[in-house]
Amino acid sequence: MYRSNVRYGKKKESDLHDLDTINLYKTAFLIRSAVRVSYFSSRYFSKSILKILDRFSIYIGLAFQIKDDIEDSNNNIVSLINNLKISKKQVDELYKKAFLALNDLKNKDLDVTFLEKLIQFIIKDIK
Repeated sequence: MYRSNVRYGKKKESDLHDLDTINLYKTAFLIRSAVRVSYFSSRYFSKSILKILDRFSIYIGLAFQIKDDIEDSNNNIVSLINNLKISKKQVDELYKKAFLALNDLKNKDLDVTFLEKLIQFIIKDIK
């Protein structure tokens, strides 16, 4: 779904699906929870904004986890060579989707400066 998992030259689709599910629950939902708690503590509430923040959180959470996996894969050069280009492309796509979600919030006249800085902080080492 979000990244290729290559072991010994063979794609392991079930491993890929399992990895994506783990990343979704482990990292993306954790970030989504933090963003939701912050939003719920504000005086403003809108279901449409919450949906946009959820999308943003999932994208940035998955991108962050893939970036972390890239850094961790430095210990396994074969895995790194096979997955680096694919993973970097997927990270870029997820960051673009996160920025698109922020644009939806901007269109609702919300200040997203902090969230933009968060994306820039996370992405700074991947380029």
